Amino acid sequence: MDGGRAQIIERGVLTASDEAWDVAVRQAEVIGRLAAEPRVG
Repeated sequence: MDGGRAQIIERGVLTASDEAWDVAVRQAEVIGRLAAEPRVG
C-alpha cells in the first residue's frame, strides 16, 4: 500500500436469518460457477 488511508465502503448485509443466508450462499455458488465459464447460454 502507499501508506495512505484506505477507504472501505460496506454495502453488505449486517444481519440475516439462517434461511436467507443459506439462499445467498447457494446463489453465490451458482453465480461463481457461471462466471468461471467462458460462455453461458
